[in-house]
Parts: sequence; C-alpha cells; structure tokens
Amino acid sequence: MLSKPTKPLPIALVENPVGTIAHALDFRTYNTPKIMQASMFAIWGLGLLWIPMTIGAMQSQRHAVKTIAKDSIPSVILAQRIIDAMSDMDNMVASDLLRDIAKPVAGTAAPNEKSEGGKSQTFLSQAGDMKKLTPAQKASLTDEQQAFNKRRDDLADRLTLAAKNSTFEGEDKAIRQLMLDAGDYFAYAERAQMAHAQGDRAEMLKQYLLAAQLIDRQFIPKAHELRDINSRELEKQYSASRNQGSGSTIAVLLLGGLTIAALVALQLFLHIRTRRTLNPLLLGATIVALLFLLNAMSTLVSTGEQLRVLKEDSYNTLLALRLAREMLYGANSDESRYLLDTPNQAQHEAAFREKTHRIFNGSDDPVVMKAAIADLKTNQRLAPNKGHFVKAFNNITFAAEREPLTKMMEEYKVYMAIDQDIRNLVAQKRRPEAIALCLGQSNDTFAAVKKAMDVAKDVNQGVFNDVEKQAMGQLENYEAKATIALGVMATLVFFGLQPRLREYR
Repeated sequence: MLSKPTKPLPIALVENPVGTIAHALDFRTYNTPKIMQASMFAIWGLGLLWIPMTIGAMQSQRHAVKTIAKDSIPSVILAQRIIDAMSDMDNMVASDLLRDIAKPVAGTAAPNEKSEGGKSQTFLSQAGDMKKLTPAQKASLTDEQQAFNKRRDDLADRLTLAAKNSTFEGEDKAIRQLMLDAGDYFAYAERAQMAHAQGDRAEMLKQYLLAAQLIDRQFIPKAHELRDINSRELEKQYSASRNQGSGSTIAVLLLGGLTIAALVALQLFLHIRTRRTLNPLLLGATIVALLFLLNAMSTLVSTGEQLRVLKEDSYNTLLALRLAREMLYGANSDESRYLLDTPNQAQHEAAFREKTHRIFNGSDDPVVMKAAIADLKTNQRLAPNKGHFVKAFNNITFAAEREPLTKMMEEYKVYMAIDQDIRNLVAQKRRPEAIALCLGQSNDTFAAVKKAMDVAKDVNQGVFNDVEKQAMGQLENYEAKATIALGVMATLVFFGLQPRLREYR
C-alpha cells in the first residue's frame, strides 16, 4: 500500500534547528516507511543499551566470583592453614621435650629414636627440605623428625603461596612479619631442644616458653591480621555483589523486555499497515532477543545463587571448621605445656579451657556433648552461639557432611575425657603416666578428631570447587555471546524491513 508523499518543511522550520528537531520527533508527520526506519533505529538503540548493560552485569558477577572464590576465601583459609602448621610444630616440639620424662613408664619410650655418636638428634638440628633429602638422609631421621620437617615445608609453602596471592593492602607486611616470627620461633625451639639434650631443664623451659609466647602473642595474631584483611574484603565484595546483582538483573530484564516489546510492536504495525501476516526475519530477531534475555536472566540468577552457595553454604562451614581446628591445635599444645611447665600449670589449664570452650561451649560436660551428638544424629539444630563446632553443625547443607561431623564430635568427646584423666593423674602425683597418656592415647584421639574434620572439610571444599568452576564457566566469554546476539538481532531487523521499504520507493 502506497503512502502519500510528505509535505516539504515550512521555511520557518528549516531556519530554526530546534523546530526541525521537534518536527522530526513529531510522529504525526511520519509516513509508513519513516515509521519503519524510526522503529529500526529505536530497536538498534535499545539493543545498544541492553547488550552493554548485560555485559556489564556479567563482568560484575564474574569479578565478584573471582574476588570471593579465587582471592579472598582461599587467602582466609590459607591464613588458618599457616596457623595450623606452626601450632602443629609447636605441639611436636613440646611432645619431644616431654618424651624423655615419660620413659620410666613401661611402653612409653620414644619410638624410632636414633642417635649419632651418643647425641640425640633433635627436630631442628636435622631440619631440612624433605623434598631435597636423599632416601638415605630420610632414613636417618626418626618418624617425628620427618613429620616435623614435612610440617616445616608446609609452612614455607603456605607463606610463599600467601605472598604470591597477596592482593589487598597490608597483606605483604603481615606475611613478611610472619616469616620473621617463624625464624625466631625455630631459633628459640632449637635452643630449648639443645638445652634439653644437655640436661639443663631450667634453660630448656625458658627457651621453650619464649617460643610459645612468640606463637601466642605475635605469630598467631599476625596470621589473624592477614586473615581479617581478606575476610573484610570478602564481606565487602559479597555484600556489594548481592546488592548490585539484584539491580543489574532488573535493569537487564527491563531493557530486554523493552527491546522485545519494540520488535513485537513493529511486527504488529507491519501487519496492520502492509497486510502481511508475518515477517519471518523480524520473528527471527524477536526469537533471538527472547532467547538471549532468557539466557542472561538464567545466568545472572544461577551465578547469584552459586555465589550464595560458595559463601554461605561451603565457606561458612569451612571457616567454622578451620577456626575450630586452630583452637584444637592450640588446646593440644596447652595440654602438653600443662605437663611441661609445672610452675604455670594453672595458666596453661585456663588457656586449654578457654580454647575448648570456643570449640564447643560445653566441652567440659560429657552430658552436654552426648546430647549434641544425639541431636546431630537426628538432624536437630543445636543452640546457636555455642562454639565453632555448632556453627558447622547448624550450617549442614550437604548430606555427606553429617556423618563425619558426628564422628568428629564423638571423637572430641573421647579426647576431652582423656584430658580429664591426664589432669586426674597429675593430681595423684603420677605425672609420668599422665605424660604417657598425653603422648599416646590423647594424641591418637586428637588425630582422629582431625581426620573426621578433614572428611567434612573435603565435602565442603569439593562442593566449593565444583560450584566455582560452574559459575566461572557460565560467565566465561559472555561478551562474545552478547555481541553476537546484538549483531544477529540488528541484521535480522535490517533485512526484514528492506523488502517493505522498497515497496514505497
């Protein structure tokens, strides 16, 4: 159907640019081809707003996933693992200093003890990178020395990794101080072991307490500082991503909906004006826009949920277990210090109680722990604010978590009962037997608690790794997808209108 030619603009409008623009925007003056051209440009304009908005939302989501899953969370966990390595070595040193005292008790002699020229080998006098030792050199070390050296290598690797992953302000300074403190600790510990080998108990105790104080007052607080730098960034980024994510999703939905509405309106206009039932290319453009909008919304919603799972389901449990593990290592060292440093037994017992209270508020009450185990087995929530264990218990999200967490609590109950037996033996003046129990059954049960904790941790870490991989996979190369969608949609609109425009020429 032919339209009437438009009238030439009045001279007044030609001479007045503002009037010209107003006339151009007055749709009452538009004929059919002009409306089609204006609609095409409008759809292109909406696309040029919609697609960049979508790309920006995806980039923001990708940045949030990367910052949270790749930078912040691993660095928080790494800071805790640095504490674990140092605390474990401290307990090994304390146990080694205790071991000779326990020898008068049958069956408590130090296993695999080796000597060279009548001189006992200490952990630190034989310290070396286990990866660089020859098989013969490794064979010359006791099991305890090999375990200590492996832990020392773990600490070095973790500090190196922390330095490589340093992202936020203040991390480098904290890591440097941790390295210096670790060196000072080894110096004190070696002097303690040398004094012990020479039979100078007073000097041994003096040097060991200096090492212990360095860990408690300098090393661990500095590791907490490193952890908190990343923890603050994590919370900041997570909160921002949740707030921005909802706004970006709404903006993408509105612009996508307007673009699709404009395509549908153009299709209806052509049907009314040109009496065509359907324009196949415009229909194709509408389908492309609709599919892209659905994909964009699905990706934004899906990755937002994946981000929530990473932070609230996996990470919160991992952090609770890691904090409990730190307290567990510290409590185990306090138990050894209680036996080693007899003048300050009350101080070390108080430190043990404080740490176990933070692990589980009720650690000194077998009835409370038994009730907690029963609640775990029957899927009941425990009273909040009862310690790190309870935070992990109340955040159980994955079915495979419950069994190892229950096992962890059962072994922990046994560990606390053994600790009470140790203190009872000390009260009965049976210190060598108390030391033997500490170095034997107590340490074995401590290892069993850690083993069950590791299983639960691995469940959450596995989910964390899978979800992070899925989220990054969905967001990868989204810029290319969006650009292709815009190009296809714009091309289909252009070629869909060309046959109709030619009818008016």
